Amino acid sequence: FLPAASMAQHGHPLAGIWLGDWGAAGNRSDVVMELYWMNTTLSGNINPGFPDAATIEVGELDSSNWTVHLEAASKDEAGNPVKVIVDGQIENLGSAKRTLSGTWKRGSATGDFKLTRE
Repeated sequence: FLPAASMAQHGHPLAGIWLGDWGAAGNRSDVVMELYWMNTTLSGNINPGFPDAATIEVGELDSSNWTVHLEAASKDEAGNPVKVIVDGQIENLGSAKRTLSGTWKRGSATGDFKLTRE
C-alpha cells in the first residue's frame, strides 16, 4: 500500500514546474514552464509573471512515445501578439528530474530547448 500511495503523490510525468532555456547558440533565453494535467487535458503557462508570459492554448501529449506539442499566445516587445510553438520529447521518464527537449518557435525566432522538471 505504501509504494502505491507515494507514486500517486508523484503525479503525472508532465505536471509541475520545468526550468531551462531555449534559443540558438549564443542567444539563449531562460524559461519557466508551469504545466498541469487534468484527466486528459494538458494546460499551463510559459514564463508566468514575466513580460513574455504565454498561456498554453493547445497542449497535446502522445504517451506512446512521450512527445509533447504546445501552442501558446504571448506578446512581443512592442505588445503585438506572437505565437509560441513547442515540440519536444520527455527523456528520463522514471526520474524525478526528467527532461523535456526539442524545438521552440516564438514568432519568427526558432531554436532548441531543454527543460528539467523541478
